[in-house]
Amino acid sequence: MPNYSGPMTRRIGPGLLLIAAFAIAAAGSSAANGPKAAKAAAPAPPPVQRGLVYVVDNAHSFMEFSVRLLGFNRVRGAFPDYEAHIYYDSSSVTRSAVSMRIAVAGVSTHEPERDHHLESADFFDAAKFPYMRFDSRQIVADGSGFVAVGDLTIRDVTRPIAVPFAITSPLGVDPFGNPRFSVAGRVTLSRNDYGVLGPAFWNKSIGDSVEIEFEFGARRWNYDDLGWNNSPRKSIGEFILNAADSVGMDRALQASRDRWARRQAGPEWNFGLFEYMKCAGRLGQHGRPGEGAEVLKQVIELRADSTAAPDLAALLCQRAELLTLAGQGRAAHDELARAMAVDSASTYVRALRHAID
Repeated sequence: MPNYSGPMTRRIGPGLLLIAAFAIAAAGSSAANGPKAAKAAAPAPPPVQRGLVYVVDNAHSFMEFSVRLLGFNRVRGAFPDYEAHIYYDSSSVTRSAVSMRIAVAGVSTHEPERDHHLESADFFDAAKFPYMRFDSRQIVADGSGFVAVGDLTIRDVTRPIAVPFAITSPLGVDPFGNPRFSVAGRVTLSRNDYGVLGPAFWNKSIGDSVEIEFEFGARRWNYDDLGWNNSPRKSIGEFILNAADSVGMDRALQASRDRWARRQAGPEWNFGLFEYMKCAGRLGQHGRPGEGAEVLKQVIELRADSTAAPDLAALLCQRAELLTLAGQGRAAHDELARAMAVDSASTYVRALRHAID
């Protein structure tokens, strides 16, 4: 399943670097909403709408750190395994929020022996503290851009931190038809503040100041441009969408439920989570978020017991967003609470709570 603001979320960036990512919170974008869908989806990208969650596109982003060794040269590194989501309100950037989580294991400085040492208890202690994370509390404007203020946790130390950033590319449509924006910035941290010390020799030899540089792209899918042909089987999402246009959503959902009940006898159907998400996403983009929420309600009911916690939480989050767009605030709040109970560490959940709580 591809990287998207839903199940199978990708994890977020470099350890000490994580601060950088919350910059994106401010830079965010909004999701699409357009006219009521016709049988053939309109090719034009959906118009921007405020107050939605965007995912950091790891394939087109970077976070790197550098630290000075023995007072001479710098060593560069990165934490490539990370996930991050940003809630962005286009009507007021300061109401935006970001959540990110970084896996310590996999730190890369292009020297395997050093990398393994950094993962050990001498430094980050990946076995005991597998993740670093940042959750913003506030985004504020300053003279040159914005500052993300929040709590950064490394090892067993949590400290407040502020990171300045700039929007390098405002919200637009990328070559794939997706709403996208980018941000960049630099910040310096003290490794001693977070207990990343190392043995006595290395603690004296490695500089205390860790410089972080980042540039992030954040996007939402344009669901109209996501096809149904990722499997030789027929997409249940495409079936629901077409049936809803011809016979109405209630009958379409009943027909899809009947196919699920007969799935052993009819293995030609693809009941993948993303097929339901694409269907719900298209409906949301075309002014039918309530119907999209009903599509997700069905797959959650059918597959909750067999779906991994991160994926179930993401389905609940997408449904909560659609319910919000449909003006069903109480139901959206309930779905977010369910998502938090399923996976409280989810960056999607933590970013979305700023919109719904």
